[in-house]
Amino acid sequence: MICAKCGRMVDDQDNYCRACGDFLKNNGEIHWYYKSRVIYPAIVLFGPLTLPLIFKNPSMSRAKKNILTFIIVVYTCILLVTPALVMNHIYKKVLNSSCY
Repeated sequence: MICAKCGRMVDDQDNYCRACGDFLKNNGEIHWYYKSRVIYPAIVLFGPLTLPLIFKNPSMSRAKKNILTFIIVVYTCILLVTPALVMNHIYKKVLNSSCY
């Protein structure tokens, strides 16, 4: 038997590849947490916490991983900066409208 992940020969009785550690009994099926219907909503909900899922995904190309990483970084920056800008705007309005 040949390991689908690293391509090395393994015994038919083995449950995992001794070279790369990948499980052999999944018959080439992609794990549920590597499917796009899980990864894309996770990016929206959890942002940078999904980066390990993206980097360990064997079915994604390196270019797609880099593009998703860039999108996550930009998305996270927007989520962090927007509340600060809104609060600053509200703070200035409150200071200008207060009567002393």
